[in-house]
Amino acid sequence: MSSGPQNAPQAPRPLAMLLCDTATQDAATGKCNILGTFDACAATQFPANIKLGVFIVLTDCRGNHMMRLRLVKAAQDEVNDTMIVEATVEVKSADPLQDIPIPLEFRGPIPEPGVYYLQLLDGNDDAPLIERRLSVKLKPAPAPPEQ
Repeated sequence: MSSGPQNAPQAPRPLAMLLCDTATQDAATGKCNILGTFDACAATQFPANIKLGVFIVLTDCRGNHMMRLRLVKAAQDEVNDTMIVEATVEVKSADPLQDIPIPLEFRGPIPEPGVYYLQLLDGNDDAPLIERRLSVKLKPAPAPPEQ
């Protein structure tokens, strides 16, 4: 016996979340293209602005959901992460068996080197459905050419 209406919204279940250079979806075929996956990057100075491709696949989604994608800096005590930037994306599905690919571009400031997490959240729920670690390092400036 069901505890609620058959068409009630339910939290989607993430199948994948990848960080990459670019994620796109072909309008004609619906196929997704993922270029250059990574879990670390570097900048020559901070604060730095980053541009990430993000590829997400959701399933078990029924109804409309306002998903949140947020970048947080990991706290050293692993308790009090600091949110850096957040973006939203609307997801609609009437069929919970459908896999929903979501290719995105995400931009945000990186205040300093360290460990960050890109988290996917459903609506106002603060518990991430899935997260990916991003290690950000200081890249030394190139040495000047010898004369």
